[in-house]
Amino acid sequence: THLQCGLLHQGNCTAGYLVPKEGNPALDEGIDEGKNCLATGYAPLLPSSLTINGDNSAGWEKEEYIFTKLTSKDVNCADTFWSDDCTKNYCEEKDVATESTSIYLSMNLIGSVIFQVPFGIILDKFGCWTSMLGIVPILYFVAYFLLTFTSFSPLPIYFLQSVGYAM
Repeated sequence: THLQCGLLHQGNCTAGYLVPKEGNPALDEGIDEGKNCLATGYAPLLPSSLTINGDNSAGWEKEEYIFTKLTSKDVNCADTFWSDDCTKNYCEEKDVATESTSIYLSMNLIGSVIFQVPFGIILDKFGCWTSMLGIVPILYFVAYFLLTFTSFSPLPIYFLQSVGYAM
């Protein structure tokens, strides 16, 4: 079934000190109306709009936060308004995603450094350099195909890329 997620209170904060007392969960507005619709691994929803006027006693960067159409580009998690008071869940998940992305993206570079020595030894010993050159585009094609069209973990795919880089 296709879920149509929306916040219980579209114009209110989602997590932190400014959330309504009853909370502001993401609920399905479609077939399973009223059921929680966010699964693990998905970014928390942001309010569609927001109007908050404050006295800035909490250390916020601005006096007021008025957005008729709020997007992820508007959310600055370095500002305590967003990170502690209004979209705490979004900022926490964004931090986790940024960290895991940097680890995944560095894997192919680390792997290529590790694989260069064994491939260098193979080339020195057997001299099959042109055969290895033919394999490189195939490894890249398979890796990019898997990244684009599957939901596999990126680690084995980056392993393929690192082998190609090392060759």
